[in-house]
Amino acid sequence: MGKEFLESKKCTACSSNDKPLHRNEAEPFLAQLDGWVLEGANALEKTFHFKDFAKPLQLLNAIAFVAEMQGHHPDMELSWGRLFVRLYTHKIKGLHLNDFILAKKIDEICRIAT
Repeated sequence: MGKEFLESKKCTACSSNDKPLHRNEAEPFLAQLDGWVLEGANALEKTFHFKDFAKPLQLLNAIAFVAEMQGHHPDMELSWGRLFVRLYTHKIKGLHLNDFILAKKIDEICRIAT
């Protein structure tokens, strides 16, 4: 699976019957991301650091826009100089391919914005 795999995907509705990805299934997707970490086997997390309040707020708004378009919504915490993003699929209480797709889209937002 090439690095472009996640870039070419869109989030799709999942079912409560879907099984969460196991860590060994998640790691190839994690390798396609920039600076994201697995929190246990249940969540994907990244903290963005800035030197002001406006930039993390702008990033939060950009992520919210893309997340709404994808129908997949992260947990985000904003503070001065910092934006923390956690992705995990509540419906299945774990990681789904959608989490990695959205993380890749967030990486792309950051690449374009910097």
